[in-house]
Amino acid sequence: MVEVQPFRGIFYDKARVDLKDVVAPPYDVISDPTKYTHEYNIARIDLGKDAELFINLLGGGVLKSDEKPAIYAYEQEYLFSNEWKRRMGFIALAKLEDYTNRMILPHENTLPHQVEDRLQSLRICRAHFNPIFSLYSDFIPLEIKSDPIIDVEYEEVKHRVWSLDDESLIEKMKKELQDKRVFIADGHHRYEAALRFKNEHPEANYVLMYFTPMYDENLTILPVHRVLKTKITPQDITHLFDVSKVGYNELVEQMKYEGFVMYTKGKYYLLNQKNKLKQPDVIQLHLLFEQLGIEDISYVIDHEEAIKLAENSTAFLLNPIKPEEIETVALADKKLPGKATYFYPKLLSGLVMHKFE
Repeated sequence: MVEVQPFRGIFYDKARVDLKDVVAPPYDVISDPTKYTHEYNIARIDLGKDAELFINLLGGGVLKSDEKPAIYAYEQEYLFSNEWKRRMGFIALAKLEDYTNRMILPHENTLPHQVEDRLQSLRICRAHFNPIFSLYSDFIPLEIKSDPIIDVEYEEVKHRVWSLDDESLIEKMKKELQDKRVFIADGHHRYEAALRFKNEHPEANYVLMYFTPMYDENLTILPVHRVLKTKITPQDITHLFDVSKVGYNELVEQMKYEGFVMYTKGKYYLLNQKNKLKQPDVIQLHLLFEQLGIEDISYVIDHEEAIKLAENSTAFLLNPIKPEEIETVALADKKLPGKATYFYPKLLSGLVMHKFE
């Protein structure tokens, strides 16, 4: 059983600030913190672990709490492949569950230093600034009868939030989620940090979480390509992959293929797993990296950028992970390598926040 609870969300006061100036992407996709220049920007609080600024903004009214506990519907409208999509989910407090309980399941490996960074943020700020992105294997209809309390466009994505504070509706949503498994999409480091924080503070039983259906057509998962510092030749990989040369036009259409593409020395090669283990290609690829002793890897979303960066080295251009692959890996108690998935669009930090005592 996955237990969720309503809470009194914390928001920026729209009369005091322009939301576009103070929200930010999740901490782990911010490459240049200096870009977020507004003195109240959430990145200054979260990345800078500035608890004093956070408390001052709460005390000064720049941040305010909702009047009643609620669950928050969160819609993102975005253009992808020339098609407008609307991904709808909801934000609530989720009771922390150890992975061994098999209720909330991970699908990616984590890095200890990033878990430690998020743990320090919890220790210092005692707040959640961005919900963990999770998937559940069904569909819960949301009954929305009011205007959004937040409606902001940020980096070409429209974000809308509704406060759902009707007690009967909340109880219905809680009951709907009770018999559903939840899979972490984005936020593995934050979830593990929250588990560690709970070990230090047993009363800290809940974490801020966003829930959206796993098999919704509006869920977009982008591939994360790998760029190496070194060159790899087809001969280096034939023990794990069947290799065939392809042209650039075939690369552009690679979604039609099983397998993925290696770019090296200006040429493209289609790779297919030899052992047919029916596991995601990225697992087999990282097995190759391990065998060859490769550790210096860059992760790139855009395949053209990956090719450009690999002009004198090697890039591996992957297909996106499918939702069913995430579910299969998680249920088998296995993990994908880190940065195997990129869920688009990201949930904004500073949109709906939660402070705990």
